[in-house]
Amino acid sequence: MIRQYLAPAKINLYLHVLGRRPDGYHDLAMIMQRVSLYDRIEIALVERPGVRVDCKGVDLPPGGENIGAVAARRLLGLAGIGDVLEKVEGLPSVWYVLVNPGVAVSTAWVYQSLGLTSGGGAARLPRFSGPEEGLAALLRNDLEKVTASRYPVVDEIKARLLASGASGALMSGSGPTVFGVYAEEKSARRAAEAFSGDSGWKVFVVRPV
Repeated sequence: MIRQYLAPAKINLYLHVLGRRPDGYHDLAMIMQRVSLYDRIEIALVERPGVRVDCKGVDLPPGGENIGAVAARRLLGLAGIGDVLEKVEGLPSVWYVLVNPGVAVSTAWVYQSLGLTSGGGAARLPRFSGPEEGLAALLRNDLEKVTASRYPVVDEIKARLLASGASGALMSGSGPTVFGVYAEEKSARRAAEAFSGDSGWKVFVVRPV
């Protein structure tokens, strides 16, 4: 039996790298926000062992390098690394403009370039209150400088989003997608239109979900 699901995209509002662990992974403190941009996923259980991920039109890395396969293995009890998850209450109802310039960023390279060698212990996630200005003050991504050093377009997009009226802008994850925070839909869509002439760039206007 095949079942279909809508998997919402997420953006990192806060990403603090605590340190590198002996097993090569990094401990992170993050605040993630799901947004109204979705992948349609079909899942089928088969009699053959293992996990396989296929995506039409996309050249996926093989096996364990694919995060979809990793997630499936974890759900099946076949893998690795534990997460401590806590629901964050009170996130403001804002609009986001997501801009992806279409460059390929290696997540492994970004983390290797951080140069961290030891764990930094636990971190308390910041708290915030109020409208989008409070959310903008929260934004942090320790990976941004690494990615922007090789791909200056990240800083260019941030500057353009802020110039268009965003109360804050940040690269999400290891990049290259950058998002801007807007109080109103009208402002967000006007900002998105300003990127329409950039060939090969993907731009989305989304809300939290």
